[in-house]
Amino acid sequence: MRCAAAIATERALMSANKAKRRPSERAQRVQQPAARSDGGCVFFARRLVSLLVDYVVSAGVVSIFYACAYIFYLDTSTSSQGSLMLLCAILFVLQTTIYVPWKTGASVGEHLLRLRVIRWDRRVRTPSQIFVQECIMKVVLGPFTIVLFVLDYVIGGLLLHRDPDHEFALDSILKIHVIPNRQSS
Repeated sequence: MRCAAAIATERALMSANKAKRRPSERAQRVQQPAARSDGGCVFFARRLVSLLVDYVVSAGVVSIFYACAYIFYLDTSTSSQGSLMLLCAILFVLQTTIYVPWKTGASVGEHLLRLRVIRWDRRVRTPSQIFVQECIMKVVLGPFTIVLFVLDYVIGGLLLHRDPDHEFALDSILKIHVIPNRQSS
């Protein structure tokens, strides 16, 4: 039979080890909510301007490529250059909407307005989340996404919840949070 002092020492060591252990990943998610420090209206305006910048940059450059491709397709001898212009448009969209956010963590508009997009578990987005949000939602469905974003803010945030800082429906679907980026660029 062990003495009481040895048992007490063993218990003290076990409780000290428990205190030193890091909380589990699930506990970390619960402890760190994605809080926004600036007001809801200001944050909404920053997100909307970021969305508009991303759409205008992508759509503007792609429309230039399409116009050049159309000009090249007018003459049959330069139709291969027209195909090259369309390929350049596709590569530009993929680079600005997938590669840049994947490598830097934010799109062009998010960099300008110092926003950061993270997953619900506070990690970097997966490539599939980046593809859906940046390429499909912002470029392919850009005007629809902008209208849905504004309606979600006005109806869902201001009228129903009376909370200008509510979670947007598209963010919930994609399981992401948009937070202010504290790092200066």
